[in-house]
Amino acid sequence: MKASKLIVRGFISVVLSGRPPPRVTWWRASKLLQESSEVSSSGKVRSDLILPRLSRNDLNSNLTCQASNTNLTVPVSKIIMLDLNCEVKNAVICAL
Repeated sequence: MKASKLIVRGFISVVLSGRPPPRVTWWRASKLLQESSEVSSSGKVRSDLILPRLSRNDLNSNLTCQASNTNLTVPVSKIIMLDLNCEVKNAVICAL
């Protein structure tokens, strides 16, 4: 595979009534991948997930971006399925 990284970006907008800003986490199955994010001066929360060294085994993997801002509400989440374009490992051409 020529590309060595995949950048997945999750953007969550927080309005004034949405305080405090949400905590954003990224998951693969039940494994926490990342829980860092940035809050802009306009109140938008941004979290970038970088996955280095993707392989064929990552094809159709599900990543979950989850946001929560209090223990009083259910976290909001979005599932992203990885679709990869990989180089051909080998090919056989047969004449019919």
